[in-house]
Amino acid sequence: MRTIKLLMTVVVAMMVVVGCNSCEKNNKAVIKIGAVIDITGSLSYMGKWTQEGALLAVEKINKNGGVNGKKIKLIIEDGGTDANKTLSAFQKLINNDNISIAIGFNSSSGLMASAPMNKFRYILDSEGGQNVCN
Repeated sequence: MRTIKLLMTVVVAMMVVVGCNSCEKNNKAVIKIGAVIDITGSLSYMGKWTQEGALLAVEKINKNGGVNGKKIKLIIEDGGTDANKTLSAFQKLINNDNISIAIGFNSSSGLMASAPMNKFRYILDSEGGQNVCN
């Protein structure tokens, strides 16, 4: 339950902080949120909780009309509890999936490896307690 509340808070805070500028520019009916979660590797136990919490939060937000009338599409990539895999997953979310916002990052090493990609003003958050935000 705590994970769900945390993820819902993060999603709402991201929408306020970022203003979903890229969503408005593209005028899409969907807000794409990318999540790099350690589904495999030594932190997979946390990844499972994070994935389940994120999916529940998105389901609840979408059932209540989305954000400003736009539904959320959550795209999950596995970071594998590895900094290089996390960076590759984050790059895929940005370059191929055209996400508006990034969340997740179970490991601080994966978060820090992805920080240089933050030039797009994505909000990077680690359950380990570190944040990277331009």
